[in-house]
Amino acid sequence: MLCLASAACRSLPFRAYARDRVAGRSLNKITKENPTGPAEPIINHPSVRQLLLFQKCIAEGGRSMVFDCAKRADVMEEASANGDHELAKKIDDRLGFMTPILKVGPFLFSW
Repeated sequence: MLCLASAACRSLPFRAYARDRVAGRSLNKITKENPTGPAEPIINHPSVRQLLLFQKCIAEGGRSMVFDCAKRADVMEEASANGDHELAKKIDDRLGFMTPILKVGPFLFSW
């Protein structure tokens, strides 16, 4: 959960910076009176938007994985309580695969 919080919180300052930082010229706003055009925030540049969207996807994808693992753990507990140990073992194996990815994955890709 700490990795998810870190991934989600790391993108907030970048987004605010991209809204405030002015650089480059907008091709849509160049006129004959002002050939250089006004500077625009860097959030309007496609590559910056792509990077911010990537960070958001990592955070939301990690959050989705947490919910999926929690659901699987609940199903595993229910199956174990009902005596279906084969299903419980299968779900436990899947959780064993997903847990290390969930612990580190969002943190590694959140920059």
